[in-house]
Amino acid sequence: MAPKTPQELFPNFFRDLHALEDSQRDIALVEGYIQSVLDRLRVAHLHNDKTESKDFFNHLVEKANEFAKEENCGIEVDLFIGGGVVRTLLGNMYKLVHERKAEEPQKSVADIKNSPITDDLDRQTMQRKKGLFSGSEFHLKQANIAEKTELYSPFTLGVGSDLDIYYEVKSKDGERLSEKQKNSGKNLAKKLERYINALEEEKGLRSARDPMKHSILPVADVKEYHQQINRVLEQGGSMLDTLAFKLNPSKNERRLRHPERYKESQQVLRDFLHGFYEYLAPTVGEATQKQAIRGLRALLEIPFLNVKNPEVLIGELEKIKEKIESGGALDDDAIKQYEKLLRNANFQGAGNRAYFDRNSPIGLGLEIAKAQYNKGGKTGIAGTKLRFLLPEFLQKMPIQSEEYKREHCKGDLYGNFVGNKKLVSPKDFIEKHTTAGVLYHGTGIAAGMNILRGGFIMSTEKAGTAVHGPGTYTAKTHAESASYAGAEGIILPLKFSDKKDLNIVRKEDIDKNCDALLKEAITKGFQGLNMNDDEAIFALLRDRAQYAIDVVIGTDTYFVVQNQEALDVNVDLKAMLSWFESGLIQSMDTEGKDKYDKFYELLIEMGVDSEELKSSDAIITHVIEEELARVQSKPGSKNVSSALVYALTFDRKEQANSLISSGIGLEAKNASGMSPLIVAFQYDNFDAFKKILV
Repeated sequence: MAPKTPQELFPNFFRDLHALEDSQRDIALVEGYIQSVLDRLRVAHLHNDKTESKDFFNHLVEKANEFAKEENCGIEVDLFIGGGVVRTLLGNMYKLVHERKAEEPQKSVADIKNSPITDDLDRQTMQRKKGLFSGSEFHLKQANIAEKTELYSPFTLGVGSDLDIYYEVKSKDGERLSEKQKNSGKNLAKKLERYINALEEEKGLRSARDPMKHSILPVADVKEYHQQINRVLEQGGSMLDTLAFKLNPSKNERRLRHPERYKESQQVLRDFLHGFYEYLAPTVGEATQKQAIRGLRALLEIPFLNVKNPEVLIGELEKIKEKIESGGALDDDAIKQYEKLLRNANFQGAGNRAYFDRNSPIGLGLEIAKAQYNKGGKTGIAGTKLRFLLPEFLQKMPIQSEEYKREHCKGDLYGNFVGNKKLVSPKDFIEKHTTAGVLYHGTGIAAGMNILRGGFIMSTEKAGTAVHGPGTYTAKTHAESASYAGAEGIILPLKFSDKKDLNIVRKEDIDKNCDALLKEAITKGFQGLNMNDDEAIFALLRDRAQYAIDVVIGTDTYFVVQNQEALDVNVDLKAMLSWFESGLIQSMDTEGKDKYDKFYELLIEMGVDSEELKSSDAIITHVIEEELARVQSKPGSKNVSSALVYALTFDRKEQANSLISSGIGLEAKNASGMSPLIVAFQYDNFDAFKKILV
């Protein structure tokens, strides 16, 4: 039995809305959802010389009106969010409905649409009430939404993407805009960009270009509405990217704006509710690789959708594939779109949709990624090396009771594994192979961004290092994960599930049955999913109807997770700071400390309780103490201790003097290869410098 297909996993729950024959109410449902999110969304920004996170969009409208008055030429301005932001919010709406239907499958969307959908954003603090819609207006106050339902930009907007803001300037007298008024609109846009980006400037983070920072501090991209929409229509791409949501509507005005040609029919949103989006070929020039790959993103963000006219997008994708196979390559802009495709995917890459929909546009996107990988050479931005542009995600699968599995798991050797007690109990695993119930996952910054939205990337032959088989690699200790993170990566602490019915097996027991398992995988069609032998065996083992294996023990310190349900992945603002913590531990230099301190301060200003966060001083002290403990447990290796370098780097004079006196660490080097003598000189610690010389 092959795994469930994405079509089975992600049905279109909005179909039943059409039975009401009330499209205006359907549109009001979508508009009400988006507005309820924006009302509670916390976006860090500088307002009146103070860091704020609440009321960002209200402040934006206030500032736009203020800037319009400053221009003093009779203009008023309308503001919109647009581009990928609206698409991302539609994806969030589907996620919430999907979660609700999983809990109450008997209910239709029509049953729950007036409850409202936004109840799901925080069921603990919101009351379900009916009658929240009146015409086209959504009465948010009636929803009884409490303060605790606030949302944060890293988990609601696009991960590491620009914040697309559109503006439309109009003359107050209703006349056609003069050139002076048009120029005033451009000045207003520049002021808005400076306003939105002011906090980034104040915190000294302008030069830090990583997407992790952009998820906490979105970077504004302010453009004139009509010019941007016309540009999208000329360049081609997904029609979802032509939707814009008005931030300052007049009374009874529709908030979701369509391009002029669809203004009356509202066709883009109607297509969405029916499970489709249209892909437009460019009307000016040839299609770019960037636009074609960007056109795939909705398929992984909103997985019930299909392309309304797939032949157009497939035609463009086939040209890209042919170019690569003929000696060409993907350009950097197209590769960036693959990266955004991954980190903004929902539902673990929409159930690895690209690996099932082989004859669809997203399946062709996978073929392009394979062609680029097989070609070798540059596969990342600015020449960086990426293993594979569209890897598999680790899936989240149910953990059934042992009794259920004994009856329903049909793996030929299931009884052999269970009957001969080859399975390791979760209790024993936690005691022997975790640090107080915690595992660590080291990864690069790009893969870390994927975890924010879509989950873990599986290490396979193409993506990462899969020494013990495909899956997500974890380790018992922070230090053992460091090699996977690299110099600029992150190390994530992950609580291991204490569910007693987890299936945990040793790799050595898989190897002993390798031939039989491979034969079974081939017979049952797993290799038909275009997997190599190892991948087919592991796909068979983790399948819920075959063996339901959740974790494979590779060695005493490295473990290959097969099911995301085995890990408690807590992704919130505090967790994100722990990612910066791993960067500080990796570098242990003043630059890493400075970066950590800036985000630490920013999160406190955004409302996170400082008592729930670790200061950089506490982290540094812990690392030095750990290093000393390691040295003291192995006296013969005391001269390779980094504790002295760290103490000198962070001006811990008492610790440094004590270590110098005892002779510990005099031959150590930091991550940059600098000795204690050089570090002491670099930080003007001449007292330590003289003592080391002596």
